[in-house]
Amino acid sequence: MDLDLRAVRDLAVSLARGGGELARRASGTGQGLELDDAGVPEVAHDVVRRIRHRLQVRPDDGTTWRVDPLVGLANFLLGIELHGVAIGVRDEGGRLVEVLHDAVSGRTSWAARGLGAWQEERALRVDGPRGADAVAWAATRRPEPAFEDAFGRVLRTGAATLDWVLAASGRVAAVVDEADPVAGPLLVSEAGGHVVRVDGVLVAGRDADRVVARLSS
Repeated sequence: MDLDLRAVRDLAVSLARGGGELARRASGTGQGLELDDAGVPEVAHDVVRRIRHRLQVRPDDGTTWRVDPLVGLANFLLGIELHGVAIGVRDEGGRLVEVLHDAVSGRTSWAARGLGAWQEERALRVDGPRGADAVAWAATRRPEPAFEDAFGRVLRTGAATLDWVLAASGRVAAVVDEADPVAGPLLVSEAGGHVVRVDGVLVAGRDADRVVARLSS
């Protein structure tokens, strides 16, 4: 069957927004915060169940969907209002659609192959208004002191939903994340940035090559 890319994009955006609303409501009411044995709150499982239910009625179009229901889990548990939902859709060609939804602000950023990267109605470009000479660090391992000294600031927001958008909009030089995040790389590449894999992490942004050089030195 022919794949309707915009329909896939619209569904991914809708699911991410719905999941973010569940998390926002749980944070406000205190319901759904019970933790399982792995330290994951019930609301995260609710988000997954909701998304899975919606996807079960879709025809098989050859796509694979991945979900991170609560990006910024530690922030959420601490009551820090910086968390969201990530959805990634792939086909045989790789990353097809990615959505990063900020559950607190309600802003949604998305990218689709060949359609660019967007936050709501605003196109994202890595060569947009230049931000700080900073790196958003989303990887679990800590950066070396020499790496931190090379940049004006190394941000650790605890929420990759924000980190990747900062990189895609050119607000930071690059983002450093795990090797295979649910969403983010397509956002940066569709925004005109470089995405490079090195030493078990992914580096992406307007100055990805410079960041890679520092990581490798």
